[in-house]
Amino acid sequence: MEAVLATDSESYSDGQAVQLTVTATDSRGPVADAVVRAQVSNAYGERLFGESTTRPDGTSELLHTVETLRDGVGAYEVEVVVSKTGFEPTQRRMTIEVTGP
Repeated sequence: MEAVLATDSESYSDGQAVQLTVTATDSRGPVADAVVRAQVSNAYGERLFGESTTRPDGTSELLHTVETLRDGVGAYEVEVVVSKTGFEPTQRRMTIEVTGP
């Protein structure tokens, strides 16, 4: 199974929603019902977690609202693991930038 991790922007500011989109596919096409586990490490290194499941088109979205007072400004590390019975789990990482208010 392959997975693509994308966001709707490269940088965010206080109050904005970060939309993480994961697309899972294999050689036959989209992979439905795969579990997507996300971990976002904020500017302080604290971890925030989320989980969802891919739809029939192989996509899944997770939302995180930026709160700079709670989570700080700077680089946030995003990591997702996509898994489903019968497939090897797939891991993807990216960095997003959070700016001040």
